[in-house]
Amino acid sequence: MDTSAFYAIADKRDANHKEGKALYEKLLSKKVTFLITDHIISESATLIRRRLGYSKAMNFLDLIEEGEAVGLFEIVFVERAISKKQDRFLGICKAQNYHSLMQ
Repeated sequence: MDTSAFYAIADKRDANHKEGKALYEKLLSKKVTFLITDHIISESATLIRRRLGYSKAMNFLDLIEEGEAVGLFEIVFVERAISKKQDRFLGICKAQNYHSLMQ
């Protein structure tokens, strides 16, 4: 799920609101887990706050928090994911360097 989907659901005046909300509710009924990143949450909250106000943005963040607690949303923290890949890459490089030194 991305920012445009969250915004369309939040803003009743958005051209995609009706279709987006219907699709979201359909997926909810099928117990789909939505994969989102912390960057999408931040971007969505900022857009909702700037266009619809603080209260709507806080409602959105509450929805995310509650959804994560019940398994509706799986949140990927981008910096952690990148860090893990870098650690794995550095581990491989260190192993290769060690192997070449030992020969």
